[in-house]
Amino acid sequence: MGYLPKRTLLGNIEIIEIYDFYDQPCLFLCENKSGQKFLSLWIDELLDKQVWLYLPISKWRLREIFDRSIDLKSAFQTSEDQIVYKILIADDNESDEVIRVDCFSLTDEELPAEGEYIEISKNLIFETHENVLNRAISCRKEALDLSFHFNNQNKMEAPLEDLSNVLGSLQKMIDSLGQFCLNQVTLKGSVPNSIRRETQLSLVGVYHGSFGVQIKSICEPDLWNNSLAKQSVEKFVELIKTGNQLDSLRALLLQIQPRAASRYKILLQNLIHAKSDISIDWSSPSNQEIITAYLNLSDIQSIISVITEVEEQDPKQYNVIGELIGVHKRNKTFEIFSYSENQKFAGKILDSALSISEQATISKYYEATIIEKQELLPTGEEFTKYNLLNLKLIEN
Repeated sequence: MGYLPKRTLLGNIEIIEIYDFYDQPCLFLCENKSGQKFLSLWIDELLDKQVWLYLPISKWRLREIFDRSIDLKSAFQTSEDQIVYKILIADDNESDEVIRVDCFSLTDEELPAEGEYIEISKNLIFETHENVLNRAISCRKEALDLSFHFNNQNKMEAPLEDLSNVLGSLQKMIDSLGQFCLNQVTLKGSVPNSIRRETQLSLVGVYHGSFGVQIKSICEPDLWNNSLAKQSVEKFVELIKTGNQLDSLRALLLQIQPRAASRYKILLQNLIHAKSDISIDWSSPSNQEIITAYLNLSDIQSIISVITEVEEQDPKQYNVIGELIGVHKRNKTFEIFSYSENQKFAGKILDSALSISEQATISKYYEATIIEKQELLPTGEEFTKYNLLNLKLIEN
């Protein structure tokens, strides 16, 4: 019995994967020398010929089939090129016959039953993204694979805004952890460019399964393969692996200090907003192993509660000297401008500063004690919230 056409316009064809077998392959994926892939289905046996359908198919459509987004019948009926090759393969050595047919003309007798899918435990055709350990060793950089399961989303796709928010908050968190690792934590203002250059990450690819992104660090490590990016990512993975183990998590949050803790909270809030869990594979040229970590949505929610509790016990607090440019007694709001930092601080007046604020003089200079919080709008957009804890007039 024959199943691969010879001496036809389809070229020289080789089997890649077999999905069904009965005395011979009956359903398989094959490819010609030019790279065109075909999903091949045996449909009939004549006196001296075997009848096959060869469906030209892209990797994108294959992913839909393997994800069970479409069944086999739909795949053949909705060919991407609107054609399918019906092939008559002779039992002798004569040339085989290829008939180009309109996919819409195929009959139910020629097609699989509705609701039939390819059953695979692991398919080889998509094992093309480089192993995270190999990537770390080959580029001498930190390598991360992040997998997401976005709610009600095709596994091959990710909502762009949610993905952007998650990856953006990840980078800001790694920057803050870089400050911690160097013992150069600041409570306000931007993370210094000298640190951000060393902690910067780069998106190098995406992969199939759950929606996944491949990330690597940018800055070159030292001769011993150590880098600030490595230290920061290592601390990030430690946070993820700690999960919602309350005592260990509280200790770790206090260790990394308020700025990095609040950045971790924003990252987790973005995951909640996207309704996605997160899975991490990390490898470094310095340790040459793969370290994995995972958080599900229920764990993420409980971790956020712990971070909020720690923030209330150990708030992100600092002093600002500037000109008082606004006080609204009824709404309990303030505005103060720091010329040294070229920044306006505005927000709510706490009860501890209410009486002095009511007697304060606009355009005078004050030392303001401010509590800062990073919060998330319902849209997923991040913003900074300021509360006034105390206000002290500067006489000269």
